[in-house]
Amino acid sequence: MKRWFACVLLVLGWAVQVDALAAGVATVKIGGQTVTVSFVGQDARVDMPGTSPGYLLMRGGRLYMVMQVAGQPLVMDGAMLTRMMSRRAKAQGSPDMIGSLIRLEPVGPKETVAGFPGQVYEAAYRDEQGREHTGRAVLGTQPEVQDLTEILGQLALLFQAAAGQPQAAVQQVVDALHERDAGLLAYGDQFRVELLKTTPPAPGTLDMPAPPSPDLSQIPLGLPPQ
Repeated sequence: MKRWFACVLLVLGWAVQVDALAAGVATVKIGGQTVTVSFVGQDARVDMPGTSPGYLLMRGGRLYMVMQVAGQPLVMDGAMLTRMMSRRAKAQGSPDMIGSLIRLEPVGPKETVAGFPGQVYEAAYRDEQGREHTGRAVLGTQPEVQDLTEILGQLALLFQAAAGQPQAAVQQVVDALHERDAGLLAYGDQFRVELLKTTPPAPGTLDMPAPPSPDLSQIPLGLPPQ
């Protein structure tokens, strides 16, 4: 999962200030996985059914992972989460991680995604090995689409910061989307918004269930939910 959040969310990343009243619930397909994103203002929760024994929580500009262990909530901060995920996924690598954005240009046709009309763009970027890639993106200018993209972008930035990775490529995408006043509806077969509602999530959804735990480095990576 780290690879998709680090790769795909980096393609999304931008840094417009979220309206304090912005709220919504979205279903997003990332690679072959479907996640649910719930947000209010700058706080958010990402549920990953079937792929994780817990969920991601972003509160106050910090990233956490919430799990159930022996029937009790266990909360890891972002740096600890990144270290554990890095140990699990270090053999996978990310050969197509974006290194620099080359262009993001409209190519003519319109496309509706999740009920939102969007403009089709061609995106081209160079990966960290210097190889060029092109992809088809659909951008929407609707405020709720921009709000969702902002939340996902903040998650990407927090992952990068926790992993100690450079963010220059993120800033390039930030600037490109700023110039277009747009958010991302779809990108190739890697990302697609399937549902987006401006209804606030249920009360308590974004609450911190317990204080962050101390060093969890001894917890087995394959620990199943209880």
